[in-house]
Amino acid sequence: MLDLVTIAKDIESAQNLTELESKEVLYLGRSGLINAQAAQLKTLTGDEKKKFGIMLNDAKKTISSLIEQKKATLLKAHSSQLLDFDTTLPGI
Repeated sequence: MLDLVTIAKDIESAQNLTELESKEVLYLGRSGLINAQAAQLKTLTGDEKKKFGIMLNDAKKTISSLIEQKKATLLKAHSSQLLDFDTTLPGI
C-alpha cells in the first residue's frame, strides 16, 4: 500500500531539480509506484475497484501536488542564487 507520509518526506528531501525529477519518475512514471499499484485493479471486484481507484487517484494528485510545490521551491531558491552575484564586479 502507499505510505504518503514517507513519499512526502522523500520528495521533500530532494536537493535539486534532477533529484526531484528522478523521484517523480519513481512515483508517477510508466514503471512507477502508482502504476504498479494500478496493476492490482485487475484482481479486485467491482466495489473494491471503485474504492481502490479513488484512493489511487487521490494519492496520484497528492504526489503530483507535492512535486510541483517542491519544484517551485527549488526554482525559487535557484533564481535567488543567480541574483546573489554582483554583475558590476570586474571580470564578470
